[in-house]
Amino acid sequence: FNDIFITFLHWATVPVENVALHGNETRLPLTFPFLINVTMAFRRLEMYANWLHEDGKHILEPPLDPNTMRRAEKNLKRHVQFNHDDHQQSLCWLDFMPDATAALIGFSPMEKARYYVWFIHSVMFDEKAQVNGSVLIARNMQLLPSNWIP
Repeated sequence: FNDIFITFLHWATVPVENVALHGNETRLPLTFPFLINVTMAFRRLEMYANWLHEDGKHILEPPLDPNTMRRAEKNLKRHVQFNHDDHQQSLCWLDFMPDATAALIGFSPMEKARYYVWFIHSVMFDEKAQVNGSVLIARNMQLLPSNWIP
């Protein structure tokens, strides 16, 4: 669970200048050049825990099948990607046009949902995304309520 806690702390950091903490007269180096918004981290972690409590059983049981995830990843290579820009921010590309959904024919609704959750977690745990931020670029995306998993 340490990885999850650390991830939520990373996502709640705010960079600061030395001057902001020490004033112009001391110029002491910072050992950690960020402030952590603990309230934000806790709020996000709490929402994540609530989501896992409500819907996690569908994601965790049965255990993820790596072959199914690889097959979904291969079929969606054009439609779901993430990489990094010149500033090392994570760029998440999600394309939900009809041809993207057609690429998943043969996958159960649960396998599709589990793949998207797996993908988002891979972005969430990406160190460059945690430090430099993340940009979501979505085409034809409709956000669903948290109870969208059957």
